[in-house]
This record gives sequence, C-alpha cells and structure tokens, in this order.
Amino acid sequence: MFRNLGIFLLLILGLSNAHANSVHLGLRINYKTAMSHVEKKDMPVVILLKKISDVLPNSKILISGHTDSLGSYETNVELSAGRAEILKLLLVKNGMDANRIQTKWFSFDAPIDTNETETGRSNNRRVVATIYGLTPKQSEKLVKAAKASNRFYVIDVESDKVTDFVDNVLEPQVETTVDNEALKKAEEEARRAEELKAQKLKEEALLLEEQKKAEQLLKEQQEAEARKLRAESWRKFKEKQRYSLGYEVSDNQLTANSAGFEAIWVTDFNHGLRLAYQYNLAPKFWLGLEASYKFRKFRLDDNLIYNWDGSAPNLLSFAIISDFAFNEKLNFGFDIKYFEDNFIIYNGLNIDLEKASLLSAIIRTDYKIQSSTKYTTRINFWLENPLLGFGALDPSGSLSYYGGLDFSFIKLHKIYDFNISLIYGLRNFENIQNEQTEKYLGFEIKIRNKKW
Repeated sequence: MFRNLGIFLLLILGLSNAHANSVHLGLRINYKTAMSHVEKKDMPVVILLKKISDVLPNSKILISGHTDSLGSYETNVELSAGRAEILKLLLVKNGMDANRIQTKWFSFDAPIDTNETETGRSNNRRVVATIYGLTPKQSEKLVKAAKASNRFYVIDVESDKVTDFVDNVLEPQVETTVDNEALKKAEEEARRAEELKAQKLKEEALLLEEQKKAEQLLKEQQEAEARKLRAESWRKFKEKQRYSLGYEVSDNQLTANSAGFEAIWVTDFNHGLRLAYQYNLAPKFWLGLEASYKFRKFRLDDNLIYNWDGSAPNLLSFAIISDFAFNEKLNFGFDIKYFEDNFIIYNGLNIDLEKASLLSAIIRTDYKIQSSTKYTTRINFWLENPLLGFGALDPSGSLSYYGGLDFSFIKLHKIYDFNISLIYGLRNFENIQNEQTEKYLGFEIKIRNKKW
C-alpha cells in the first residue's frame, strides 16, 4: 500500500471510526527493515505534520506505532515504540510543543488487516498520526487537505484498540489539566507494563507447552520408527525361511544274496513323518535341517525254511540339507544324512536282524516341467553314496539311486502348497556275508511353504 513520494494518494476518507473529532493519518515513511529512524528524504513528512499542528492550535496528536505479526511480541514492541518516539522527538525538534504529542506503541495488537497475506501484513506495518480534539469542520478541512498530499494516507477503518484509546482516553483529556494527563499517562503505562509482563509469562508458558508437545511427538515418531524397523526386520527374516511337513508311506522289497544265490526276500512297510527347515543364506542358496521318523513292519515271504522272530527297529534319521536354485526351473541339492538303526540282513543262513547306522552323502536335482498359477509339476532324481557304516554294515561299493515326480497345488492356501510325491528307487548295501538290494516305492504328502 506504501508508494514512493511521487505517486498519487490512493486511500482518502474523512472521519475516523464513529468519531467526528479525530482523523487518522498514515505516514508515508519508508522505514528500513527492523529500523526506527527517519531518513533525510522522508523529513518532509515531519515538517508537513508540524505545519498541520500549527494551523490547528487546539488539537493534539497521537503518534502510534504498529507492526505485523512476524517475529516475537517483545521485538515488535521495541520496533513500534522506537518509531513512535523518534517521530515525536523530530516534531519537538522542529518546534512543536511536546505537551501536544502523545505516543503509544501497539506492536501487532491493533491490526487493520489480516496477517495471513503479504498485502495484509504490509497494511499492518504503519505509523499513524491521529489528530484529535478537532471540530467537525476542522476534520472535514483536514481530510480535504490530505487528499491533495502525497505524504499521508487516511486510514479507512482504524483498529478498535486505537479508536477506543482515542475516544475514551485521549479525547476526555483534552479538557483536563496537564497534571491529570500526566497521571493518567503514567497509569496507562503501568497498566501496559503489567499487560506486557502477563503476556510474556503467557507466551513462555505456551512455548514450554509447545516444547513438551514437540518432545512427545518426537518420542512417538522415534517409537513408531523403531516398531517399523523391527517389523521390517522380522518380515525380511521370515522371507528368508521355508519349511515343510510331510507324511510318507513306502513299501520296500529286500533281497539278500549269500554265497552266490538268492537267500531271502523280505517286505518292509514304512510310514512316518518328515520335517524340514531351510534358511536363505545367500541369493539362490538355502541351508537347513531335516528330521524323519519311520515306523516299520517286516514280514518274510515264501521262505519257511528260515527262522523269523518278527522284530524290527524303527528308523530315525537326521540330515543337513542344502539347495541351490540354478534358475526358475532347475534346482541342485546336497545333503549329509545320518540314519539310525538301518535294517540289514546279517548272516543269510540264519537270518539275523542287525541294527546298523549309516552316514551318507546325497546329491539331488529337480526340474520343473510344468507351472501355472494353480499347480506345479517337477521330476526328481538323486544319488545316495554311503560314506561310513557302523556295526556289521560295510558301505564299500554301496550306491542308491531314486527318481520321482511331485505335484503341488498352489491355490489352496496363500502361504502353503499342498504337495504329492511319488518316488521309485533301488538301494544296494554290502556287508561281510551278504549283498542286500532294496526296491523302494514311496508316496509322500507334504504341506510346505510356498518359497520351497
């Protein structure tokens, strides 16, 4: 709203807010940011204001300083007070009676526009000379004179705080004595000082409350971030795990040869549980453990010349299992497996059951031959080479191989696949007196993690 001294006055209005005997003149002084002194080029405003007071000898002047709401209250009080008091000193220096000049500084307590926009804040940053103690005719003439001037602008609607102060405090003092004016001024300054003190205490309390809220908010944000990190860490940990639970049913036909002729045939019926777990140590590489327990039942077929007591050990095994996903279709695996209580035929002439443990190395591969959103089909093949036998089992020259097919239903559950496997294989064990061959046919139902 402020312009250079040569630009025509834009806003001119006659009377102040609901009072005919005062006029509010905004001074066109270009103050520098956060400065209170009047530069030499703006001194004509002071001189013209002094001339107005000369032609209106019965009037008095209120010099009020105002700011926008940017910055602290105390800083704006000092700024508005400095501008008002310096202007008073310049008027007195140019010959005006100090008793005719009243100053008041409002900081940002008396806005005439919004502080939410730059234009509004510009309107609120003002120094106003309120000429009061006028007759209605003098007010009218002063407004007309202001229209012809580029040093002032008439404020349309002044703040209620300013008009109330002029109407209720200054105007009644025009007819009072100087002593009463000084006393009321001192009382007003004391009251204002108390208000400033109370305002400062209130602002400090608000600042402390805001600090507490900020600290609480920061604490909540940190806790939320920590929970998020823990949840993300747990999610990544779960993504690197896979597991499988299976039930296996198999039928084995064992043939033992002794002294160059076939000595015995035994049917071995197994069923039991298998549990496997793996962790993704590196891209495409999984390492884990497997445990299984089989319940076994044996019977002797068509060899009544031999003795048979019907006892047979169950089978417990543990393995370290590793897998490398070569690509989306091909997977390689390597296992080290320990079998507890293998069943072997020892001494074919007397048909003794012998408990024998075995440590084996197993190489596996499986190839995905068909895959869709509903199911996956793989072919499997692996070799088992005994590394070490315990008891009467001699693993030298022993070798086993297996082949199979598995079918996984994908859509049954969002986390688990339902898998069916069919396996066929041959196992060969050698011991001191016999060579034992086993034909293996197995069927397994598994529920396993989809990442498997």
